[in-house]
Amino acid sequence: MDAQCTDTCGNVSALATSNFDVDTVAPAAPTITSPADGSTLATSNVVTDITCAEGTCEERLDSGAWQACSTGFTAGQGPHTIDAQCTDTCGNTGPMASVSFYVDIGVCTPDAIVVTGPASAICEADITISLTEGAVGCPGKAADITCSLEEVTTVSYDCGISQVARTSGGTVTESGCPGNPSPPGEDLTMAFDDNVNTKWLDFCGADGTSWIQYQYGGGAQYKIKRYSITSANDAPERDPRDWELQGSNDGVVYDTLDTRAGIQFTARFQTLTFDIADGNVAEYEYYRLWITALWGPAPVAVQLAEIELYECAEVGGSSYTPLPPPVEIGGGDYQTNASVTSPGPATVVCVYSGTGGPLSDNHLVTFVAPSTVTNIDPLPDDYLGPADDVDPGTPGMQISVSGSTDAPDGEVAAILVDGVTQATPLVSGGIFSATITIADGVHTLIERVVMSCGTASVTKQITVDSDYYAVIVGDTSGVTVDTITVGTGGSFDVMVYGAVLVGDAVSPTESLGSYQFVISHQVVGAPTMTLNSIVGDGTLEFDGVPGQIISNSDDGGGYADSLFFATNDGDSSYTGPMGFDIPLAVLNFTAGGSTGTTTIYIDAVEDYISNDFVDLDRVPLRALTIIVQ
Repeated sequence: MDAQCTDTCGNVSALATSNFDVDTVAPAAPTITSPADGSTLATSNVVTDITCAEGTCEERLDSGAWQACSTGFTAGQGPHTIDAQCTDTCGNTGPMASVSFYVDIGVCTPDAIVVTGPASAICEADITISLTEGAVGCPGKAADITCSLEEVTTVSYDCGISQVARTSGGTVTESGCPGNPSPPGEDLTMAFDDNVNTKWLDFCGADGTSWIQYQYGGGAQYKIKRYSITSANDAPERDPRDWELQGSNDGVVYDTLDTRAGIQFTARFQTLTFDIADGNVAEYEYYRLWITALWGPAPVAVQLAEIELYECAEVGGSSYTPLPPPVEIGGGDYQTNASVTSPGPATVVCVYSGTGGPLSDNHLVTFVAPSTVTNIDPLPDDYLGPADDVDPGTPGMQISVSGSTDAPDGEVAAILVDGVTQATPLVSGGIFSATITIADGVHTLIERVVMSCGTASVTKQITVDSDYYAVIVGDTSGVTVDTITVGTGGSFDVMVYGAVLVGDAVSPTESLGSYQFVISHQVVGAPTMTLNSIVGDGTLEFDGVPGQIISNSDDGGGYADSLFFATNDGDSSYTGPMGFDIPLAVLNFTAGGSTGTTTIYIDAVEDYISNDFVDLDRVPLRALTIIVQ
């Protein structure tokens, strides 16, 4: 920049010049070398190493006051953050750099770690972990807390899953008989050589003090669950009869694992296998077979061909499930979650392993299995419902749905149709029921009970058809006439409910004998009605004989037999009624092609098995007037 002066007389001074730079660019962020981001310091004297590529450096601790760099800080126990920035000679301040670190100087010693959780049996648990802090406090120490769920179950052993022979690589010893050793080739090692054609022969067996022992090499220990003994080639009187299998880990003190008496080998080279009780299975280095009696009568020695020791797979036992890392929720408290579905007691164990630790605590909680509903009543595959509830041809009808459960009172039941809840009756005494309206067609109907520990349901595909007439069997006071109007070629169903009161309405004093029960139909008038199909429940029985569909044949009296339901097996002593309150048959008819009125008569027939139609007992059930227009 140039400058000059001019006086009142117009004299101009010499030119003066000044040079300068304009700087509006902020310097780059500083580089923080120390402390390292994410580091843990074991001292409260925090030395910083921060450099600026341009300008001067400032630093601050935990958003405090800015100060010149390289002076460092004194920081207390816990997490901290250092920020730094650079300012150039023109006063431009650049972006800030930050690092986080943790100071652990041993003053964060918690007084205790206390695990708290639900006090009663639950389905799943939110376990809250409380860490009682010292005077300085221990924020941010969640990483030093680990929790696990320990479930203890009864240990059992399954040799079918895994059976491993553990009789190799060890040392064999015996009681021995001084002055009368085993013959050559029949010494103690032959009992564990995996060869049944060799044998161990001990001449000290006569006095019941003979024993043979196997010690695993290198101090190894095994949980033997099963063992076997194979008889030798000759002299059955030398076979062991009574013995104890013992275990030891020092060769001095022995535990009795299995005791047998009166065991007899019925053949030579016969292998008998024995299981040790689960409660006696433990790790032992020594296994000793102490033979206390032989088969005699005057045995002079004990012998056997082979002994095998087996380790079997463990089933159950303790399991340890790590829980999610605890999350700090403030105030030195932490929380983790344990979701458990297996029933039984479990222990939540939490351990603090930071400075001043380790400290641990546990909390016992009993988890219960999801509840089950074992006896929700099944639903029918086809639901036609009582005919009197609706008008013929009206789509949709009210149906009653009920169920029984083993759920406690107060649990909520729900009835769903095609995924939509239609009713939510409450369970009372294990029973729930509801009446819902459902449209004609095929639907998925669900009975569901929602319990504190789970949901149980029964699902059925059902077909609902409101275009039908029902015949209620048992109305013997007279024929009841109903009227239905259909178009030519229209179809409709006739459902027969219940059963005729055989031996009651027809002939109260007559025994059933060898009668049959047949549902029959007769069409009188025009137009004609065509029976398209008959659906009967062949699972229903009377006196042990199931129902079955028979041909649509004329019985000689103008009636066509529609369904042969049951027959008596000749038990002439039966005189009571045969009655059911569930659908027995559905007859589907199609109206003829002309208009007019016709009548369908539905009867029940007691029919001699000899098909002697002269002597028939017929019970009128229902007459349906069909108007075809």
